[in-house]
Amino acid sequence: MATPGTNARVIVGGYDLSAFFRNLKATAGAKTVPTETFGSSDEKPFATLKNGVLTLDGNFEGAVGEVDARMAAALGVNDGIVTVAFGNTLGDVGRGLQACGNAYDVNAAVDGIASVSAAFASKVGLERVLVAHPLGAETVAGNGGVIDNLASSANGLRAYLQVTAFVGTDCTVKLQDSANNSTYADIITFAQITAARASERKFLAGTIRQYVRWAISGTFTSITFHLAHGRG
Repeated sequence: MATPGTNARVIVGGYDLSAFFRNLKATAGAKTVPTETFGSSDEKPFATLKNGVLTLDGNFEGAVGEVDARMAAALGVNDGIVTVAFGNTLGDVGRGLQACGNAYDVNAAVDGIASVSAAFASKVGLERVLVAHPLGAETVAGNGGVIDNLASSANGLRAYLQVTAFVGTDCTVKLQDSANNSTYADIITFAQITAARASERKFLAGTIRQYVRWAISGTFTSITFHLAHGRG
């Protein structure tokens, strides 16, 4: 089934910037070095390091918290957290990056509108993730967002949390796993949330059981967040 591009989400450092962008391209690759020697008749590339680049373009907006301010702030900053999702429902596929902004352009034409383009280079490649909590608000402690992997896996779990709004004193967001979708145990705990615009990537090595869900607790009135995770 085709996936409409209008469903895409772009969240950078706790800011939902989806309304400003109209095109994105997530490119995963690997650095290669040549290993062919004298007498070889073919190239023999050897892959060493994975890499990932996200490019975006859209409409210029200059108010506080809008795209110009956020892209300018991200430029040259290491370890920024970027989440891209190709939909905003449970289980939708996306990509996660721990990245630096390495390019930002503003363009204007007399017969057009002002536009922007930006690029991020990731230090963890482009990590495939599934949406566990679509961007939206929770007002009480609880759990949800069960994702069934059909079996356990042995290569760990990477997770991306983006908090776009928060009202309260504190909130703790966790991931839990289970073998039977009944008895769950904590596996990842994000840094305690005390304000909006929080973002974090976590990685846990080892075996992850078949089912994974989120759980939140704390003293809060409302927390608006996006959570996505993927297995190694």
